[in-house]
Amino acid sequence: MTGISKFCLNRRQLSEKRPGQFGPDSRQGASSTTKLTCSRRFNKAASPEEHVMFIVATQDPNTRGQSEGPESGADAWGALLPIDAGLTQAEADRQLATYLAGVQAGEPLCIRAHGNDEEIGDAEAGAKDWGWTYKKLARMLATHLTATPSVVLIRSCAEEVTNFPTQMAVRLESNWPGANHLDGVVIYGYNTSVNISTPVPSPQQLTKNVQVQPVIVSL
Repeated sequence: MTGISKFCLNRRQLSEKRPGQFGPDSRQGASSTTKLTCSRRFNKAASPEEHVMFIVATQDPNTRGQSEGPESGADAWGALLPIDAGLTQAEADRQLATYLAGVQAGEPLCIRAHGNDEEIGDAEAGAKDWGWTYKKLARMLATHLTATPSVVLIRSCAEEVTNFPTQMAVRLESNWPGANHLDGVVIYGYNTSVNISTPVPSPQQLTKNVQVQPVIVSL
């Protein structure tokens, strides 16, 4: 990847709704509320006060366990912050909001989960599974994230160039023009399936990693 501008899209031409499906790293099974996929065991989970965040937004034990290992690449993102398994969706929303509120200016933010172009969270769509659509996460970034992160990575599977981060950027631009802390922030994401064992690139490696695609929020 030689630069961001070459790969950024004219997102105002994109529609707000795109059909999405889970890749091999996700468990398929659902409807428009289908849940998603990705990975470290959390006996040493950090507190949000430690800053520089790697948030794990799935209850999948394989994804959580892999994220904890040194081979995952998560250490480059700082504090490992899993959302507590077993929470209801509302409780998980509140914990994610707390984590986002703890991001400091100039710090990188990574959110790892199962996913597709429309939603991230758990791989299944059961009553106890989590899910955040691009619309919902856009709102949370606009309202709970108050500082400007250096970069954001959504580490989840996707299918198309109009992936989850791209649709989230469109949503921010059209619905949250006052979220000035996100103006100019680059959000990276995948537009293909991602193997659970694939290391997460460090914040410094994102511009050189051909697997990830950047989109710039322009408010």
